[in-house]
Amino acid sequence: MSPTAICSTCSAVEWFQLPAEDSGAVTHHKSRKELEKSAKTCRLCAMILRAAVTNLEADNIGRWREFTKITTDDGTKRSDVICIRDLGRYLPAHFHHRPIVIQGSGHGTKFIRDFTSETDNGLSVLAFTSDKSNTDGREKDGDLSASVERLDIEGDKGKGNGQSDDLPVWVYGNYWVEYDPRYPDDASRSTPLLVGIGARFGKSGAVTDVANGKPGLINLRGSTISIRLDDGKSPQRLYSPASQLLPGRIPETNSDSDVARRRLTAWIQHCESNHAQCKVQGGPPKLPTRVIDVQSSDRSVKLVESQGSHGQYVALSHTWGKTPRLVTTAENLTDLKVGIAVSFLPKTFQDAIRITRRLKIKYLWIDCLCIIQDAKDWEREAASMTNVYRNAYITISAAASSDSYSGCFPTRSPGSSYPSLSALSLGIEPVGSPHPRSDNGVTLIKPLGNPPRNVLHVRLSEDWLPGSLTPLPQDVRIGYFGRDVDPLASEPLSTRGWTLQERLLSRRVIHFATDRMYFECETELVSECGFKMPNTTQWSIPHCIAAHQVARPGPPKGVSLIVGRHVTANGEAKHHGWLSLVQDYSKRSLTDPQDKLTAIAGVARLLAQETGDRYMGGIWTRHLMEDLAWRVQTHEEWIECVQLDGPVEIARTGAEIGSASRPTGYRAPSWSWASVDAPVKFIPLSRRNTVCLPRYAWIEPSGDDHFGRLKGGFLDIDAPIFQVHTYEPQEQCNRHGKPAYIDLGDERGKAYGSIFLDLPHEPLPSPCYALFLDPAHAIIIRSVHMEIGTASGSSTADNTSKPKPILSTSSLPPSMRKPKRGSRILWLKGGDHIQISQEEYDKFRSQMLGGVEASLVAESNYVGRIGVGEFVKHHGSINGPGTSGVDTSTGGDNKPSTRLQDYEKEIGRKVELSDLMHISGDESWGVVTKDDAWVPVSIR
Repeated sequence: MSPTAICSTCSAVEWFQLPAEDSGAVTHHKSRKELEKSAKTCRLCAMILRAAVTNLEADNIGRWREFTKITTDDGTKRSDVICIRDLGRYLPAHFHHRPIVIQGSGHGTKFIRDFTSETDNGLSVLAFTSDKSNTDGREKDGDLSASVERLDIEGDKGKGNGQSDDLPVWVYGNYWVEYDPRYPDDASRSTPLLVGIGARFGKSGAVTDVANGKPGLINLRGSTISIRLDDGKSPQRLYSPASQLLPGRIPETNSDSDVARRRLTAWIQHCESNHAQCKVQGGPPKLPTRVIDVQSSDRSVKLVESQGSHGQYVALSHTWGKTPRLVTTAENLTDLKVGIAVSFLPKTFQDAIRITRRLKIKYLWIDCLCIIQDAKDWEREAASMTNVYRNAYITISAAASSDSYSGCFPTRSPGSSYPSLSALSLGIEPVGSPHPRSDNGVTLIKPLGNPPRNVLHVRLSEDWLPGSLTPLPQDVRIGYFGRDVDPLASEPLSTRGWTLQERLLSRRVIHFATDRMYFECETELVSECGFKMPNTTQWSIPHCIAAHQVARPGPPKGVSLIVGRHVTANGEAKHHGWLSLVQDYSKRSLTDPQDKLTAIAGVARLLAQETGDRYMGGIWTRHLMEDLAWRVQTHEEWIECVQLDGPVEIARTGAEIGSASRPTGYRAPSWSWASVDAPVKFIPLSRRNTVCLPRYAWIEPSGDDHFGRLKGGFLDIDAPIFQVHTYEPQEQCNRHGKPAYIDLGDERGKAYGSIFLDLPHEPLPSPCYALFLDPAHAIIIRSVHMEIGTASGSSTADNTSKPKPILSTSSLPPSMRKPKRGSRILWLKGGDHIQISQEEYDKFRSQMLGGVEASLVAESNYVGRIGVGEFVKHHGSINGPGTSGVDTSTGGDNKPSTRLQDYEKEIGRKVELSDLMHISGDESWGVVTKDDAWVPVSIR
């Protein structure tokens, strides 16, 4: 029989006044036998039973754990203990600086003793413990779907201390805090918030008496039962003081309900009252060229020319879809100014009008109605997208809609699977869970007042959250207890290219997503379920601007401005920036591929205005090197360790991320990621050890907008350049990409690595070359000039074309192998050259060109980019012919430094190239040095 009612034992518990996990617990049932018997009829007892068993078996679950040394005082003596707090499979970004001391399935007595004696109070380390109960390789962490029948008493004999069936059951609260931003390190200024309920077996309510406990240890297992306020059943108490102690909320199945409307109004009011940076400064903004007047009539709206007037307006972000829709043309412009019936408009537009009217705002901006769909008006209005979305009072995001007829409010049901944001952030499976109002949950009623005149309806459902130490309480915001997540990443609207800048530029957005509503502003992103995410990610314009302003050459400690990170004044790496935006944007689709640069031009224009940086077709001159180091990645990649004769690493590929192609017409220079239609990622560079020197860059817009479409451009750069050769590995390759090597032409011999073509399905052209950016990473280039090829081993032309050879470092005359730094080579007709100072070169350019944008690189060294490459001294086993890294037959150094060995020992695995940013000092493991001669090329 399925449990339904709530028993008298559960009814007697003061669920809203439970002690914290580390402070004690309240008795529930006198023994596990009694609890299991009650669980067959009481749904809440069944949840408590699963919670207690999960607590008992938590050591078997693979997850990160935090070890913190604290001092306890029981009134008679003080003693040092270690608090072990269960975390998830993913860690917050600010945890990454903490030491990692162990990986394995448990923590021995020696480790506990050493940590207690050698560690100062309050300091913590991290450890990952493997999943001992997992036998089929699949993640089972957080599986709370076990039936009562599976939790058999006799079946659990021998686990823990073997006595859990005779021990009392205790319940406790899981209390987190939302830190006051004025006092981010002072928890005493924040009110404890009840986020969940946990249970455990133990001799007493003390956390030290828990079953399976060990002397000197306090285990914080967290809570497996979430607690959420049901606003729909107690709307009059929506924002009462008592309700604010319960941050959890139940998402509405109907985003157009009264509760959903009140939530939106409350979010906006809170933002207006508390977030200065989210407001449009200087009074009502200037209206876009055209707006829709939604208050002209109850049943109709009309298009109006703003003529420079000011006022508040709402913007709509939506997916057009392939279904024909109403658009403004020169032919129907006059009719739309007279008016159009709301019922004649697509449902998404009707919903947006309804929302705008409820907000008591007169004007609405919809792109296909407010822009005349011809080339001239479209180009002019596209250039103003920065101001359109930046100045909007709020943007309505029809996130779940696939076209204009789907509407803003998606259909949901309590029986659907709703993703848990906490599970997504922590890496707990299953991510999807029943809606809190489904039959799997339990409703509790909390009386308010004395005598009680009102009640709060609270819903309990199963969802695991980490524990919280009372002296160091857990921050309730996502990203502070797990990884940063974007809950809107999989929505239909997030697959479209134009909508990235629409979301980013908007100061406030209300997202009507598939699972729930989200309110996003430049301070935070708030989920309808109650979780908040501080908007310090790529979706915050102020954060992107701050990231851009510190991205200057030669940052402290040489930390590279690579994807998802920027460098602060003290050299600390933080998250997100322009390159993160590009990675996201490159996975999105565009109806017109020629809009690749135009659809993100609004963001680029704003960054240029705020930072003074120069924008060059998707690349910024202030961090030009990192922007050039992009590669195409069409499939998921990972390295798998398998057992053959011994442990062997094998490169694996998984699901497709996207395809790779080039547009049919010219769109951007080959050195820009905008020259391809493919998912891209950026490669970490050793910024302190760059070996090239960009000399001059130029782009030619196809119209008036420097940030939009292009019709030409080039980049002149001096760098060490070596010809690339491919080979067949003797063993199964443990690196992704095409195996390749370069011949350094001296005692270093050959260096082996991998190349990644921009079009992976195409063959590698020969000859091609590696233009090095730092000692390990190179752009793969080839000449733009072609010649008739010859068959291998023959002097006869085979009528196929191939790239012409270019000048490379190894082909330079001996006198040019070590050029004086700060000098410039001028290549003359006939192949002669002269070496002059940079000052002389600049003067010569000015005299010769007279301000005309042109390259002074010899035309024979005009090249195009075709990919990137990685060549390293020693990096695991590169599996070159008879070598690992550098050809030892020519005396190459093949011994990794002790520093690398120490780092690999610390992290418990072989270091990967992407880990180099974590090594203090930014050492490089590449083969090319600053002493290698530069060769000038012009990349087209």
